[in-house]
Amino acid sequence: MSIRRKFYQIFSVSVPNAGATVNILGNFNILYERVTGVSLTLSDSSYIVNSKFKKFQIDNDDVFPENFEVIKITTGQEVPPDDQFMSFDERAKFAPFEMSYVDGSAAGAGYPYTLNLYFRLENKPVGHKALKDVLKGLTENY
Repeated sequence: MSIRRKFYQIFSVSVPNAGATVNILGNFNILYERVTGVSLTLSDSSYIVNSKFKKFQIDNDDVFPENFEVIKITTGQEVPPDDQFMSFDERAKFAPFEMSYVDGSAAGAGYPYTLNLYFRLENKPVGHKALKDVLKGLTENY
């Protein structure tokens, strides 16, 4: 079995009512070294208004500050799939993820709705120079 270079891991949660705070706790796939981006979708885009992350951590480090507006990591349908991710580079390899989301109480919105977080996980190829350095280090010790 070969492992793909890129993998998308999804965390989903139901938001039950207006103003609700919901949490997601989990770990990233152990087969992937890096978390390189995130995208968020909601079952109706009207819920995005005034919604915020109370907490967003990977491996116990803040990725976004408290009260970060969710709209900053969302895109419309017109954006190509690979461009829909806000990029960053964090450790994956079973690292813990914790998110706390606060609903913005959009007027006229129906509840419940679903929030989906899509994470792009990657195993980055080892470059020629990096591989050469590793091999050099191994041969110098023997």
